[in-house]
Amino acid sequence: RGNIVMKGYYKYKEETEINHIHWYFDREDGGRLDEYEFDMRMIYPDTMDRVLSDSDFTIEEKWGDYDGEPFNETSLLQLYICSKRS
Repeated sequence: RGNIVMKGYYKYKEETEINHIHWYFDREDGGRLDEYEFDMRMIYPDTMDRVLSDSDFTIEEKWGDYDGEPFNETSLLQLYICSKRS
């Protein structure tokens, strides 16, 4: 019980478009609770649009957050509503 402090370190390699992520979860009293280390492929919006289109999907809507706000250059998320072309 008690508060948890989360710290993260990120190292992005532009040539591979891979973001190496290391998260630490510590108890506020200083005890280590857990840590996670993983790689995440960063997919740029224009690339995702092309992959979906090349895979016979039609992008019906594209949101920038879970509230359904339109995607723009400051959006933190890419959320798609798609349909499969027949």
